[in-house]
Amino acid sequence: MPGAGKSTFADYLASQMNIPLVSYDKILSKEWDILKSHLPDLAHQFFWFFGETVMKSKLPLIMDYCFHPQSCAQLDIFTSQYGYKTITIHFDADIDIVYKRFIERNKNANQERHIGLIEDVDYEKFSEFAKLNKYFSFGEYRIIVNTNDFSKVSYENIKNQTDMLVKELNNTAV
Repeated sequence: MPGAGKSTFADYLASQMNIPLVSYDKILSKEWDILKSHLPDLAHQFFWFFGETVMKSKLPLIMDYCFHPQSCAQLDIFTSQYGYKTITIHFDADIDIVYKRFIERNKNANQERHIGLIEDVDYEKFSEFAKLNKYFSFGEYRIIVNTNDFSKVSYENIKNQTDMLVKELNNTAV
């Protein structure tokens, strides 16, 4: 969900594991830097294009996105086509908590949050979108991380769990 901490962790994991990261927010920010606006669906198209490009190379890949059930169709096509096994690291929190973080992030544009990522969304619309993300599940393995309280989240523990699952996946036949 937005505000659950997934992008910060994706940056950490990519640097710790030396794995390519395809981040929707970074693509959207770059689109803003170049165009000073967003073209409908352009960032989504680039996100999936870059994701597929890395998958074609058979390299490990981290994809950072607010995935939802409709994303499963595209993920299923690519993972099947390129023989990928997947691990979903699902950052979860109460919707009220992530909405408060979302609003605070928007107030800190240009400091914590890129100006091109600021959205004016009321609680009802945010909640509807977040509920789609909250129940997203895809792939062979799923790690669920409760981020209601970031002080209780250990990136190192999540990375260690991920390392164990990667080893397990590498020991299975495709």
